[in-house]
Amino acid sequence: MGTSENIVMLNGHFITNEAIESVARAVALSDGKIVAVGNECDVKSWISTDTRVINCQNFVVIPGFIDAHMHPFSQARNKNNVNCDHYHASSVKEIISLLREQASHSSANEWVIGYGYDYDYLPSHEILDRRQLDLASVKHPIKLIHRSGHMTIMNSKALEFANINCDTPDPISGVIGRYDGSNIPNGILIDCEGFIRDRLGHTMNHQQFFKAMASTNESLAKRGITSIQDAGYTNNKAHWNTFVELIEANVWTLKTTMMVGLDSIEDFNSEGLTYGSSRDLLRVGHAKIMLGSTTGSLIPSQQELHYQVSNSHQLGFPVAIHAVEAEAVEVAAEVLTDLHKGRNIPFDHYDRIEHCSEAPKKIIDKVANSHAMVVTQPGFLYWRREQYRATVDQTLQPDLYPVHELARKRIPYAFSSDAPVIDPNPWCGIDAILNGAPPFNRGILPTSAPIFNRLQEAIYPYTMGGAFSENTNHEKGSIALGKKADLAIFPWTPGKDLPSPESHYSILTMRDGVILHDELTL
Repeated sequence: MGTSENIVMLNGHFITNEAIESVARAVALSDGKIVAVGNECDVKSWISTDTRVINCQNFVVIPGFIDAHMHPFSQARNKNNVNCDHYHASSVKEIISLLREQASHSSANEWVIGYGYDYDYLPSHEILDRRQLDLASVKHPIKLIHRSGHMTIMNSKALEFANINCDTPDPISGVIGRYDGSNIPNGILIDCEGFIRDRLGHTMNHQQFFKAMASTNESLAKRGITSIQDAGYTNNKAHWNTFVELIEANVWTLKTTMMVGLDSIEDFNSEGLTYGSSRDLLRVGHAKIMLGSTTGSLIPSQQELHYQVSNSHQLGFPVAIHAVEAEAVEVAAEVLTDLHKGRNIPFDHYDRIEHCSEAPKKIIDKVANSHAMVVTQPGFLYWRREQYRATVDQTLQPDLYPVHELARKRIPYAFSSDAPVIDPNPWCGIDAILNGAPPFNRGILPTSAPIFNRLQEAIYPYTMGGAFSENTNHEKGSIALGKKADLAIFPWTPGKDLPSPESHYSILTMRDGVILHDELTL
């Protein structure tokens, strides 16, 4: 897992997160922790012959980014898959062509997997099914994953491999699409990720997966990310054990909090693992609950959600409820409000509402009453603003990812990416906060405020906010004495315009004083 160095960093603009005006110029690190914060005089006594002295060249230094909601295994797998997003394929014909091309270079029965597909971007808004994918190949199992991760389309060969046929019942909380008037599967599966995985096993071999995870680890570190939270709703002990193996092999070097699927929390408890249990870089997180109306009606029902949350609490797990649509956010807030009546919530067991993507003011009031934290993704306002302008009702557009309203109601919040749904680059979300235009302006400070103060405001939810969301704020999320040495240097000097977010990379990233990424020219 690497060895921490004794390091002194000079001539930096350190965003400490300890106070809005708190910007230090020098920091000393020893044994993986921060031991001095201030100016050059404050750190001189920490310089010895074995100390690495880094000239930060007046660049910005921040606490390591914490992505509070992403899916690292899916992010890694996509590195070997076919990108079918609207930048690469603008029609059904082009999607089929991309998949056919991949199949032509693959052996018979070898999987062909596409990702990023979104029918909202297609001129016809057509939802593909098995028949279209069969046009790409009938000799290869093909799986096309919707950009949300909640819909998968499989061709006939893939359905055969998964043994999904007319007699296969729908899984719990999932739907196997059927052709109208029949029980014949049409290849469209909604919220069936765990069901598919159980039937197919892994579609990548061990070597391919480890290589993809190493590449993902490297790319995240290059973005200044030192901690992630895996928000998979099917996460189980096998998923946990895979992380253990990756960490022990030094393939995965980021701090990781893994949420646990509802079906697995008792398995974790039986092995003495509950919320907050940890080993090496790995920690047990919230119980993940899916709540949505993808199928046309809310699943689970409000009554069933109440039971799921209550049961999770009894087993010692706070919950993270997936709630995108306004209806889902409202129901999640109502259930949590009801369950929290007369109950003292431990400060380290706050529940979470994930996404909160559509939330008018009346629903935000209910979220405030729920005493939940919100983990949301302003990066969507960067990547999808034109789609939102074209497809979302104008009256709802101001209520998408309503960071400004969360702040107004003093609802604690953290930022994340939901990668691979969008790119995990935090700077895209930061840009949405700093440079968003009506109706998508989400900054809290006025645009007339100094850029550095506005930058501090936008970075806080990606750092300290992320730490609060998993109850690790006592050890990371800010640059303060005794905290972990999780830091990233970005080549930007205050007073200049921020670089394009897509080109803004860290030149040095460290976790616990261990250098994960280093392109610093001394």
